Amino acid sequence: KVLKQMFGDVEGKICYSIYNQHNDICPGCGVRDVFEMGRDNVMHEQVGEDIDGNKVWSEIIATPIKDKYGHIIAALELVVPITERRLAEEAFRESEESYRNLVESARDAIFTLSPNGTITSLNSAFETITGWSRKEWIGKSFTSILHPDDISLAINFFQRVLKGETLPMQELRVLTKPGEYR
Repeated sequence: KVLKQMFGDVEGKICYSIYNQHNDICPGCGVRDVFEMGRDNVMHEQVGEDIDGNKVWSEIIATPIKDKYGHIIAALELVVPITERRLAEEAFRESEESYRNLVESARDAIFTLSPNGTITSLNSAFETITGWSRKEWIGKSFTSILHPDDISLAINFFQRVLKGETLPMQELRVLTKPGEYR
């Protein structure tokens, strides 16, 4: 029923002509791998067009059907519609790219932390302002770059953020490579 809704009347038709309107076997075809290589449960994704001309993604799982002697006599092809997931992934990637561009173009030094307080990323402004490279700080504790008088304030702030509190931006003094605080 799902295939019929997506692709129209599919019974008796060759799968690649339905999913992708190809005249030949699709690249990465799981059914071909089942028959030619004897593989079990081959999974791949295909993109094609539905009966309305919309782009659709499907996850396809091909499983061999064997006779009592273990010879492959047919293949079962399970088609799972994954268009919504793929569109969400695409939107997420675009959002993530926009966020990275925004952070990277900021004039303020910005760094992100793991839940245990180690630096996971920092922007170009951080490198420019402090003189430290990403390589020198990624994986280190954020408290090691702070002015000693700011450490307890920063830890308190960080713990409150981890609890889910929304707090205003916090300015802290950061150690520069020449040994000064900014």
